[in-house]
Parts: sequence; C-alpha cells; structure tokens
Amino acid sequence: MATPKPRPLKLDTVTARTIRGPHKDGSGRWYWRADLYVPGERRRDVLWTGWGSREDVRKEVSRLMAQRNPVEAAQAERESRRSDVQTVQDLLEVFLGHEQTRVVIWEREEEAGEAAVARGAAETVKHSKDALSPRSFEPRRSAARQVVRRLGAFRLGDLTGDEMRRYVAGRLGEAAS
Repeated sequence: MATPKPRPLKLDTVTARTIRGPHKDGSGRWYWRADLYVPGERRRDVLWTGWGSREDVRKEVSRLMAQRNPVEAAQAERESRRSDVQTVQDLLEVFLGHEQTRVVIWEREEEAGEAAVARGAAETVKHSKDALSPRSFEPRRSAARQVVRRLGAFRLGDLTGDEMRRYVAGRLGEAAS
C-alpha cells in the first residue's frame, strides 16, 4: 500500500511541504521543503530541505527557528556541508562513497535473494534500482582514478572548459596509442 502524502506543516511563519517521495527504502520518509515567509519583504526564503517524516521536519524547523537568525543559520549549515567538497578528487570520493553504498545494497539483496531461492520462496534473485553490482562499480572506480590523476587537485570553481577539453584530448590520444 502506498504511503499517503503528508499534509503541509505550518509552524509560525514557516510552511513545510513535500516535494517528492516516499523514499524508495520504504521508511515512509518524504522530501520536504520548508519556506520562511518574510512579511515585510513579501517573499519566502528556503529554510530547510531534506528527507524526513513529518516529525523530523517539525524538529528541524523548530531547531532552526530557535536561532537568532534562522535563514543565516540554515545557510551556514548548508555551506558547512558543501565546504567538504572543494576539489575534483573530493567530489569523486563522495561519488564513489555513494556508489559503494549501492554495492552494499546489491550484496545484501543478493544474499537475501539466494536464501529465498534456496528456500523455494523465489525463483530468481531480484535487485532494486538502488543496487549496483560490484562488476559495475569497478569500471567507475578505475575511471575516477584516471580523472584524479589528471584533474584531482583542481578546485571545482577553477576547473574551466579549456582544462576539460585538454583532459579529453589527452584521453583520446592515449586511447589512440
């Protein structure tokens, strides 16, 4: 049975509503956006976005609203999360970490599926869209290593189209030789 879409949540001058969901993991979490209405300026500022239950959103919004300037506090939190990814290498490490979690999902589903087949409860092993075969992960890791060798030290803001074209031209030259 599908999880019913939660109603919008109103806390003082903040309105939170679901953007998408429910999450594929079956937890019943939805992706929310909480907007703070600024009455004097007749505009809305994004206060918080993320996956959560209605209660999770209530807690996050309440925590931010307790700050002296909720919008600045929310922006500082977003900036601190972004500051961890500065270079191409940082970005690829985050990507590979995410892909590795998909491999773990695949391995768990494979184990559960094989057990179900052995019990006769299933005929085939099924994998979710979130799963990634270890065989599919290896080429991604290899490609990331090649990119890191050439572009890993570049700060994301400094990486230009010219640098990317030089990288691609070098890769094409390697493939031709």
